Amino acid sequence: MDISAVRLRALRAALFTALCVLLSATTHVLLSGAPLPVATVAALSAAVFVIAYALAGRERGYGHIAALLVPLELAADAVFTTGQET
Repeated sequence: MDISAVRLRALRAALFTALCVLLSATTHVLLSGAPLPVATVAALSAAVFVIAYALAGRERGYGHIAALLVPLELAADAVFTTGQET
């Protein structure tokens, strides 16, 4: 794999991570009215990036992306809830 393919894969994973974590964190803060711990957001961002990078080997359609985005956002919300309680 050449360096430009690796960069494109990392860029796609980073964009997906930003979208997923930003949507989940924003809705969680708006609905709970409490701030999120920075360490929890950072750890979750790293985990989502690893998953997204592993799956970013080829282009996927909107259906595949949504099928991954929705469960990851729900899991992120559960992690944020746990992070706020501790």
